[in-house]
Amino acid sequence: MAATPEWYYSKGNHRHGPVSFDELQALVKTGDLQEEHLVWTSGMSAWVSAGSMSGLGPFLPSGPPPLPNSHSTATSQSVGQAANDIYQSGLGFFNRLKETITTKNKPQSASLLPTPVKPTSSGSRTAVLVLTIIGSFLSFFVGGCTSFVADGLANTGDSINRFSDQMDRKFPTPGRRSERLNTQEVRQTGNSHLAMGFFEAIIGLVGGIMGYRHFGTPNPLRIGPLAMTKKSFAGGLILTAALMSITNTFTFISAGILNAVASALCLLSKSEKSSP
Repeated sequence: MAATPEWYYSKGNHRHGPVSFDELQALVKTGDLQEEHLVWTSGMSAWVSAGSMSGLGPFLPSGPPPLPNSHSTATSQSVGQAANDIYQSGLGFFNRLKETITTKNKPQSASLLPTPVKPTSSGSRTAVLVLTIIGSFLSFFVGGCTSFVADGLANTGDSINRFSDQMDRKFPTPGRRSERLNTQEVRQTGNSHLAMGFFEAIIGLVGGIMGYRHFGTPNPLRIGPLAMTKKSFAGGLILTAALMSITNTFTFISAGILNAVASALCLLSKSEKSSP
């Protein structure tokens, strides 16, 4: 009795088998073996598609296909054309929407952006930077000195308070106690002057550097809904530092005057393009 040929079939990149031809037909009926899958058995020079095997009947049509109906064909074409038109319209809409969003978020090219103007070269420009540096130094230095002096006064007050305590213990007087100095308030005052001087120095120095870089230029600056020039913003910072110095304490008046002069020079500088 002749041996039953052994068959192999592949699905994807995986080979299966050996199986009998009857098992191949069973796989066809269950749908596990499709027309495009490859089969092979001994005697074949190469793998062939299952659909080309006449013995695997479900893959082969039992007769010629029915003639197309002209009405149904035209209807199908109309439906297909309508679906394609809807798809193309939707695709065009999303492409335009994407282009709009991309254009809105895309930074402007260098040719569309305003060309930055170089600062005007003058002695006033240098004076802005020098005055704000000196003013910032004075603010921080005077604030530190004030804090140091306040701390020294507070320490002296603590010593006086301890001496008063000792005298009250040695010479007690019923219903009477020596006055005590509020040294904590003195220390807090000194620390507040130090902090204020530090902030004045930082604000004035930032404004001075910005004013030096944009002195006499119309370079724009936008902060939220506010639009101004960078030199005006720098002058405003310096003026803020000046007002803080003057209103802080009389010892800061010198720093305030220097910053006020620097602010005026910056704000009044002419907007003109320097030669390239």
